[in-house]
Amino acid sequence: EFESRRQSADELTGFALQAHRTMEKLRRPRAIDDLLQLATDELRALTGFDRVMAYRFRHDASGDVVAEACADTLDPYLGRRYPAGDIPAQARRLYVANTLRMIADIASPPVPLLQLNAEPLDLSAGVLRSVSPIHIEYLSNMGVGASMSISIVINGQLWGLLACHHMAPRQVPYSVRMACDVIAQMLAANIQTALTRAQAERLQEVAALRTHVMENVLHSDDEFATLCEFAAPLARALNADGAIVAERSKFCQEGPIPLAVARI
Repeated sequence: EFESRRQSADELTGFALQAHRTMEKLRRPRAIDDLLQLATDELRALTGFDRVMAYRFRHDASGDVVAEACADTLDPYLGRRYPAGDIPAQARRLYVANTLRMIADIASPPVPLLQLNAEPLDLSAGVLRSVSPIHIEYLSNMGVGASMSISIVINGQLWGLLACHHMAPRQVPYSVRMACDVIAQMLAANIQTALTRAQAERLQEVAALRTHVMENVLHSDDEFATLCEFAAPLARALNADGAIVAERSKFCQEGPIPLAVARI
């Protein structure tokens, strides 16, 4: 694949220095939300896009916009949630296999591919391949003229996405795109480290709570009352809004419980 290079060597050197500074900032330990906000700010400064968003996917494949950097003239998308169907399964697989995708001009017409055999050619890894007309219509309805997406892949899974939008056509040089891809990989590594550390801390806290509950129940004359005392920390450990402790006719409620559950 070939594409024209419009930038001079001096301009690209400036991009390289800016990308290096961004990577140095991302090396420092930060909370995940802070890392994502830093990445959106730096990528917008590096690429010049009107909007850069960070998506974080949930267990059901829906996504939240958890960080954003955009022009003052645009309505913010921060906090919006998008359904899983926004990114079909086939597109998700491509996002993992090909971590950076650029559409320089959504109005550019697709160019037919001439080939000698009748077998369809797999263009999954192609940088210059066309995209689905449905996706082009989607971007057009949003008023977007160019877009770039960079995958955040953790443990071989699509954990999140850095989505860049521009209201007019915009071609990002190849070297800048590769720098953005490296930044996303560094971001993914730092996020994975933060997730692993948080998981280890959570397991340690839960194990300590379990031991504490068992010791108190074993040495208590009233197991029900003791469990009621631990209802709140047990609910927090399970990320639950509420908890119920029940023994025959005894009933203890901690936190909000749906009426139907309470009746049961």
